[in-house]
Amino acid sequence: SQLLLSSDTFIANNEPENPSPWTDQIIQLSKQKSNNTSKSKNAVKADKVERILDSSTIRLQSGGNISLQTVRGAGSTYRLPECMTYAPAYKLKQLLPKGTNVRYFSLAGENYGENDATTSNKNKSDGGGNGRSNTPKVWIVRDQDDLIVNRELVKSGYAFVRKGSQSTSTSVQSRSNSFEEIMLKELNQLEKDAKNQGLGIFKVCNEDDSVATS
Repeated sequence: SQLLLSSDTFIANNEPENPSPWTDQIIQLSKQKSNNTSKSKNAVKADKVERILDSSTIRLQSGGNISLQTVRGAGSTYRLPECMTYAPAYKLKQLLPKGTNVRYFSLAGENYGENDATTSNKNKSDGGGNGRSNTPKVWIVRDQDDLIVNRELVKSGYAFVRKGSQSTSTSVQSRSNSFEEIMLKELNQLEKDAKNQGLGIFKVCNEDDSVATS
């Protein structure tokens, strides 16, 4: 069965909670019985991290490569602050060292941050290409403490909310209590907070850190 969440399955709670109601649901979904042999991208699977390939991509010991759904790390074209001493993949490597047990799954539906270009490229590579565009986009939960990796990367300033998410579309605005609206609203706020605080790739260089210019 697909892991499809909508306003019919999610009850909004106006009281602030930690974790948020949507993060509770992500964790509970990840605890469904894993099925590593299923070909469905929505099936919950369990594996160990082999290594981090880049700021958005993880190689698993058994399941091959996976990427982050709804959020993404800074790509090679993103201009990092001159004073930043860490690579964009630093936080992901810190969160998921080799051998870390993870659970992962893909949320069904089209509202979770895959834009048309990504979907188009993925469909084109379904015929057997080895490109990263064919890498499954998933939500990753660290087994030892139920940490939601996608969310933590945004919170710490090492990931963006993917372009193409429908957090500002009319269809989602009309369903203000839906799972995806509440999830995207918080993720966008976490990204904004990280920028305002100068965290991660949003680090603000002071005069001592910057390269002197005449």
